[in-house]
Amino acid sequence: MTILCQIYISIKSQFVSYMMRKIVWKIRILRVYLINMRGIIFYKNKTHAHKVTCRYTGICFIVMLLNLFPFTVQGFDKIIKQNDAHCIVEFEGGIMDWTTGVVQVEGRPDGRKVISEPVSDTISDPVSDRNSLPLPGSSLKLLHEKALFNARKHMVKIFESIAAGQERRIPENGYSIHMLKAEMEKKALDAEIIAFQLPANGPEQQTNGAEHWAGVALKNDIYGDFLQLILPPELRQIPDIEVIEPENKYKKGKKYTGMVIDARDIGFKPIIYPVIVSEQGKEIYGALSASREYAIEKGLCNYAYIPEPDVILRRAGENPVRVKGLRKEGDNNDTIVITIADADKISKMPERHQFMKACKVIILVSKLF
Repeated sequence: MTILCQIYISIKSQFVSYMMRKIVWKIRILRVYLINMRGIIFYKNKTHAHKVTCRYTGICFIVMLLNLFPFTVQGFDKIIKQNDAHCIVEFEGGIMDWTTGVVQVEGRPDGRKVISEPVSDTISDPVSDRNSLPLPGSSLKLLHEKALFNARKHMVKIFESIAAGQERRIPENGYSIHMLKAEMEKKALDAEIIAFQLPANGPEQQTNGAEHWAGVALKNDIYGDFLQLILPPELRQIPDIEVIEPENKYKKGKKYTGMVIDARDIGFKPIIYPVIVSEQGKEIYGALSASREYAIEKGLCNYAYIPEPDVILRRAGENPVRVKGLRKEGDNNDTIVITIADADKISKMPERHQFMKACKVIILVSKLF
C-alpha cells in the first residue's frame, strides 16, 4: 500500500510540474505579446528591427492560441459521416462514396495504415527531408505535415484502385499512363482538409508518442481530368437535340426526369463505366446515349444502397423511370441486363435523350456486393 501511495505521489508531482511549465511558457508568450502590442498597432511607423519583433510576436501569439484552445476531434475515425443510402466502399486509410463521387482519407503522423512504398518522387516526405534542427514550435508543424503526407498517399492509393482495369483506355484517349499518375497525385495535393487535430498538451506531447494524435482528414472528388483519362473514347460529346413529341402516340402526363436501375439482387459492383442493355443485347444506356462532358463533370451515374428521396431527387429528378436489373454480364461484370418490356418502355420515351445525355441515372446496389 505504501509503494502504491509513493507511486501516486510521484505521478501527481510530475503532472503538476508539467502543467506549471506549460503555464509559465504561455505567460511568457503573452507577456511578449502585450509588450509589443503598441508596436503592432503603429506597425507602419516603426523601424525594420521593430517590424521583425512584431512579426515574431504575432507568430508567438498564434502558437499560444493554438495551445490554449486546441482544436480536437473526438472519435477521429468517425469524421467521415456516412448516410445509410450512400454507397460507401472502404479502402485502407479511407473510403469512396459512390453516391457523391468523393474520396475521403485520414492520415496519422505515426504511420499507421500507411502504404509502405512511396507513391512517387513528386510527393516527398516532409519529415525525412528535413536536416536542420527544429525551431521552437516547428515540431508541431512537422507532425502535421507528416500526417498530411500519409493522408495523401492513402488518397493516391484509392484513386489507383478506382482506375484499376481502366488503364487500357488511356492510350485510346491519346494519353499516357504517366499522365494518369500525375493526375492522381494532383488530386491528392489539391485535396481539401476537412478535419485535423492538434495535441491537447502542446508540442511537448510528441515525446509521449504519436498515438495521442488524431492527424488530418482530406477529401476530393473523382470528377474532371481523372475521368477524362479513363472513360472510353467512344463516349463522345452529344450535341443538343430538339425533341419533337409525336401527336396522339405518346401518353400525355408527367415526363420522366431520369432513370433508376435496381441492381441490388444481382450483385452488381460500383464501377466507373457501367452499361445498360436489353435481353436482346441492345444498348439502352452507355456511350451512345450519355454525353462525355456530363460524364466527366459528374460521372456516368451515381450509386446508392436504398432509393432515398433526396438522393434520387438530386440526381434523377422528381419523376425518374424505375427498372429492374435481371443479371450482370460482360468480361468485368460491367453490364446490367434489363427486360425487353422495360427496354421498350424506355425506347418510346422522347425525353430519354435529355436525361440520358445529362447522365441523370442512379444504380441501386446491395451492401453485400
